[in-house]
Amino acid sequence: MPEQLLNRRSEAPRVTLKVKRLSQEPAPSPWPKRLALLLAVAVGGALLGQLGSAVVSRMLGGGNSGGAASPLTRATTLPERLSEIDTLLVNHEAGAALVLIDDGLARFPNEPQLTGLRRRADDELKNRFRYQAFEQLLAKRNFGGAMALYDEISPDSSYRHRASQELPALRARYIAEQLEAGQAAAKFGQCPEARLIAARIQALEPSHSGARELIETCAGEGPAGRHP
Repeated sequence: MPEQLLNRRSEAPRVTLKVKRLSQEPAPSPWPKRLALLLAVAVGGALLGQLGSAVVSRMLGGGNSGGAASPLTRATTLPERLSEIDTLLVNHEAGAALVLIDDGLARFPNEPQLTGLRRRADDELKNRFRYQAFEQLLAKRNFGGAMALYDEISPDSSYRHRASQELPALRARYIAEQLEAGQAAAKFGQCPEARLIAARIQALEPSHSGARELIETCAGEGPAGRHP
């Protein structure tokens, strides 16, 4: 029985399949398409950039258009612009005022009122920086430097008014500091220095008793002063 099974299996026909290799063509490189896409993007960006530049230049380049609207302000006439700029200066916004002034000068060249406002805005910016330095010197107790900066702030500036609120206390501290230095100079026979300090004090307070005492202490000394 086993021999019959073996014979039957050997007599069965064998089927052989031949597998042919499929020829694969190389895939096309993606770089040409990518390069074309990049070129298209670049060209499109350049066209959009030129269009945007033209729009911006048309908005800002009013030149001599006079009452043409500006993207910086709704004012269309010179009086309206002057009023808006003056309001900014009153509100201590000199930087914003300068932007509107320059825009106005581009549309109203050599306008004397705008030129005058520009000088005013420039001065107010300088006064603001001086006031900020004045505050910093006060915080550092540099009373002499603070007094010097106070004198540099324009008398008609709003920052001069703000600084004047602190002037009484500053002046008192400055005089006390100077008086102490003058007394030390007189003690060591440095009378020229003592008299100079007394003059500084009297420039602020002509009847200051401490300054008068310094002068009396060195009254009999010559220009060179006495030496200990």
